[in-house]
Amino acid sequence: METLTRFVFALDGEGEKGIRVLFKALVTCASQTGAFQGVSLPKLSHLLLSIETATGQSGSAPVDAAFDIFLSQLRKHDVSQEGIVQSLLDLIARHAGLKFTVPFLRILRQRRLTLADPASLHQLVANELVAIRESSKVTEKARQHTAYALHICNTVSKLLSNISAIPATSTLQPQLDTLQAQRQLAHILTRAHIDHALPLAYRNVAANISVNDSVNLIHQLAHQYATNNTRTQREAWRAIYYLYRYLQQNSLPIDPLFSKAVVRASIIRPMSENRFVSARRVIWVSHLVARVEGEAVGKQIEADFWTWRGELIRHAKDVYVGVGGHRQDKAHIGTMKKLGLI
Repeated sequence: METLTRFVFALDGEGEKGIRVLFKALVTCASQTGAFQGVSLPKLSHLLLSIETATGQSGSAPVDAAFDIFLSQLRKHDVSQEGIVQSLLDLIARHAGLKFTVPFLRILRQRRLTLADPASLHQLVANELVAIRESSKVTEKARQHTAYALHICNTVSKLLSNISAIPATSTLQPQLDTLQAQRQLAHILTRAHIDHALPLAYRNVAANISVNDSVNLIHQLAHQYATNNTRTQREAWRAIYYLYRYLQQNSLPIDPLFSKAVVRASIIRPMSENRFVSARRVIWVSHLVARVEGEAVGKQIEADFWTWRGELIRHAKDVYVGVGGHRQDKAHIGTMKKLGLI
């Protein structure tokens, strides 16, 4: 089985063609080891034929679809699924790699089946995390590989928490969260360095700084992006919003320095440049400000915006009429800006 599994997944990347052979081999091995105790030989023969027919009719179906068909046939013939599923995932974990287990785990969750012993998969995730921590490469390709590896590890960890028969006692999720936060912070530092936005005190900072230091850094970066006009308004707002997502995803506090940067980059600057700002964005910003600085401040931000936008719309209409437009027509701020009229 070990050799067959290696061959199947080396054959065509994801084993889409050879997976049917692996399913049949698993059933055969299970019958020989007594895993199907009480199941007659004719019934097993019929099961093997049904698996071949059903998966063959699906053509070159993805492995998750083939696995779903395989489980359907086991259930249809009233044959226990747990032992075969455990053996299959153990084999895939050892010989195919972590990412190949994801479609199988998703099918198990979809069918509300449990995995009796997730130890082999937990160990695979743990090994991957060790490799990520010990990696010293700093190239863009290495960063992309790390991001993908963390995504796969996180996906597997969450799927296992849903389908494992044994309650989770692993410390893998906290480790995953820490590494993910460090990866995000490393990306933020790289972008800030390229944008020349890093404050002098943080020029040589690493991604594994303390939580308090990371919060201070994010707030300082937001202030830098909001007050430095060398970048376009969209670039500044995009950078600040990424910082906001980092704080939110890692449950970190947001202070007034950050909320003020959000107001400046997303409302004050575009409005001062005669750019249109949507009501949806203003509502989102005012809610953020209310949460950080208080309800009264949030309401004031929203009230000031509507006054300001009303004045901008009137100005756009006056300019539009002044160049020959009809007063009954709408003077779209975005169009007027593109034409250089405001």
